[in-house]
Amino acid sequence: MEILDILRSRYTTKTYDSTFHLSDKQLEDIKEMLRLCPSSINSQPWAFELIGDRETKSLLAQHSYSNKERIEQASHLLVIHNYR
Repeated sequence: MEILDILRSRYTTKTYDSTFHLSDKQLEDIKEMLRLCPSSINSQPWAFELIGDRETKSLLAQHSYSNKERIEQASHLLVIHNYR
């Protein structure tokens, strides 16, 4: 598939199944994929955190603009911190 076709067919998830949980294997795979993401001059000026703890997600959700419900429903929240 051409990249333009992929971009034209993308969509944003509006709701999450709160009973679905990623497996430990899936979480490890995601962490490895994130670790391997390339960056300019191979500096990787970021850190990733996968948050599955309900309390922490709820605290973070209070600071989102309009995603509180989505954050609380999702299995995990991916937080990206840029070092620069």
